[in-house]
Amino acid sequence: MKNCIKNSTFSVAALPWLMGLLLIGWALPVAAQKPKTEISPGNAQLVDKEPFDRIYLDEFNEYATLDVVPLENIPTKPYPNNGMLVFEWVEDDEFKLEVPWGNVVDYRTFNDLLLAEADLLREKQEYSRVFRNLLYVYDNGNRDDIDLEKQLQRILVLDADQNFENKNYGLALSIFEDVYRSGRSGNFKGKVINRIMQCYDLMVQTRFDDGEYEGCRAVLTAVERNYGDEVKPLQDRWMGRLTTKNQEFVAAARKAVAAGNGQEAHAAARKAIYALPNDQASADLLNQIITEYPLVYVGVSQSAPNGGDPTRIENWAARRMGRLTQRTIVEFDGLSDEGGKYRFLNGALERIDDDGLIYQFKISDKEEFGVPAVTAFQISQQLLDRADPDSPLYYEPWGKVVGPVSIDNPTTVTFHLRIPFVRPEALLQVPYERPDEKGIPLQNGPYTVVEQNDKLTTFSKNPIYKTKPESQYPEMVEVNFQNPSESVDALIKGDIDVVDRVPLQDLRKLSRNPTVQLRKYIVPTIHMLVPNIRNDFMQSLDFRSGLFRGIDRDNILQEAIAGGREISGCELLTGPFPIGTEDNDQIGYAYNPRVAPVNYDKILASVLVQVVKEQLEDKAREKRAAERIKENGGLPPEGANNQDDVIKLDFPELVLAHPKGETQRVTCTAIKRMWGEMGITVTLRELPEGKSSPDDNDFDFLYVEVAMSEPLTDVETVFGNAGMANNLSAPVQQLVRKLSYSTSWQVAGRNLRQMHRQVLNNVSIIPLFQIQEYFAYRRNVKNLGRDLVNLYENIDEWEVVPLESPSTDGN
Repeated sequence: MKNCIKNSTFSVAALPWLMGLLLIGWALPVAAQKPKTEISPGNAQLVDKEPFDRIYLDEFNEYATLDVVPLENIPTKPYPNNGMLVFEWVEDDEFKLEVPWGNVVDYRTFNDLLLAEADLLREKQEYSRVFRNLLYVYDNGNRDDIDLEKQLQRILVLDADQNFENKNYGLALSIFEDVYRSGRSGNFKGKVINRIMQCYDLMVQTRFDDGEYEGCRAVLTAVERNYGDEVKPLQDRWMGRLTTKNQEFVAAARKAVAAGNGQEAHAAARKAIYALPNDQASADLLNQIITEYPLVYVGVSQSAPNGGDPTRIENWAARRMGRLTQRTIVEFDGLSDEGGKYRFLNGALERIDDDGLIYQFKISDKEEFGVPAVTAFQISQQLLDRADPDSPLYYEPWGKVVGPVSIDNPTTVTFHLRIPFVRPEALLQVPYERPDEKGIPLQNGPYTVVEQNDKLTTFSKNPIYKTKPESQYPEMVEVNFQNPSESVDALIKGDIDVVDRVPLQDLRKLSRNPTVQLRKYIVPTIHMLVPNIRNDFMQSLDFRSGLFRGIDRDNILQEAIAGGREISGCELLTGPFPIGTEDNDQIGYAYNPRVAPVNYDKILASVLVQVVKEQLEDKAREKRAAERIKENGGLPPEGANNQDDVIKLDFPELVLAHPKGETQRVTCTAIKRMWGEMGITVTLRELPEGKSSPDDNDFDFLYVEVAMSEPLTDVETVFGNAGMANNLSAPVQQLVRKLSYSTSWQVAGRNLRQMHRQVLNNVSIIPLFQIQEYFAYRRNVKNLGRDLVNLYENIDEWEVVPLESPSTDGN
């Protein structure tokens, strides 16, 4: 560019960096050339920059362009033939510059530049970028420009239309609806409403293809509310298709009824009602099917082999299924202010002395429905087997306290304790009969397993179980969902009736659904990591402490598990016992609130594990040096130096084992990532279905989930001699032994709280969090009960009724 610009304020010496811009000779006017406009490169646009104006110079100045600070008084054509244009350069607005008007071809404002760029973008069909430019111009001084407003309407429609053709239906619908609501559709109103209906048509089609018939109706209702009679053709067509689908399901259900297939009949009839809830014929058909084939589908995420085990507090699926298939002589019967309440199913269990050393089972002669028959011999044999180390029923806490057992008469069994124990009933949740030679217990509950595979577990009524005459005992089918949230969707759709365990992130969805009842379990689950001390690193308290501090437990609980919501009853823990909930603080007697929490600290965690690594390297170096001296007859080897003894160790690759389950998988995946950020490699090992601990020693940490309804005795599952934590410090072992001789609740509580503190001090486990658990069911399943510990706790009262039946107090 020729030097045609003058600094109107400063001399050349004062501003040497402007040498290339200083006028040393006036230029003669030359022919003007039309200024060129270019599109900003990439996705950048002029509208993203600070506003500026642009000066176009003539041929003498090589058609240069100057981006300048916008002038207060915008020049208009024709430009003056003489005089100077004074401006500030955008790149340095500290100084005033000037150029002769005779060398100015054009002066364009920022709005002019945006409109010119918009024309080029329009040619390239980049309508969303065009709209941004036009909207800026409209909002900055041109709101009265009718032509510009029409351009905005046209571009919005073109942009939406383009997205529709590219199958970006969601974005297209959003734009079309904005145009419709803003009143900018103008001459395009017919096209806009037509495209809106096409978008909604595709939206309904997607839901229809996925079997989301409730979603179809919800969309149609919303469209009718927003557009009235304009969408009547869309409404009529889709309601017709839903009616047709309903009729197909009705036909399938009738066919299944004729074939005597209750499960298929239920599935088809439920889908018929889901497709068309107000169809009376479908409701009548479901009434008929429920009467002939009462059935409940239960959505689960875990199953257990052999019908489960109702005493497995560390295995959710085994405990749930066990209540269907097995009864125990004494069963947990709720909570009290002093631990749990227990019930001898066949009569009464009473203390008969003042010292708490003699108890009697008294078998009632009254026929009890829902209870297996028992004899005094059976009870005495089970009590003795429970105390025999060679028996598969052996339970060490019972073996420590029980003394003589005698049969007084055909209906009375007396047992003596060596020392008083505060809650002996809790130790007697024992099956009525010994397991068979394969260790499989007798299925004496209300149901037996008749078929089990990866997807379904089917139960039928147990012929040896004394059912209550007035109870329905519907057929039970557990449906296994790999993703627990899918069970929630199935519940809403009506494919299943009950969800055993609701993911926390789905609570809000269910709480808003009028066809579903959501309830809490009274006992929360406790989640922890149990270490396996199998190498020098894991033996180090500092190493385990570092790993503990390297877990952002709050983030895992609140974000990964609870879906960003704070849920009452979900708490971080400092020990292995439940803290209780707002609805149930009775089980919190073992928790020590005075133990300070261990907070997430990534830096401190990294320092701790690194220090342990260096300490082990020092020990290894000292050991090597000692071995060399010994090999050399007690003298340092000649030529030895410190470099010869340098040892570098790698962190061990940790194996984190966990049972199947979404909470376990999500938590362990997050821990793997967090420990990985500390330089520690972690391999996740998912255990087979139904397993809560590995059969071998190939793990460093085991994810444990327990539901402690009675911490005093449930502690044995985790910390007992046959428990899951088998590398305990001497103080912790001593406290476990003391618990077996708890003579009062005061002593038991004190020992448990001391154990809480000691377990944390020694990092015998890494406590994670407590989770408030929920179940949910459709309102046509009655009498599930309240304050449940186990889903099937009230199974003898369950009843499935037609959907349109009114709710009852037993609901």
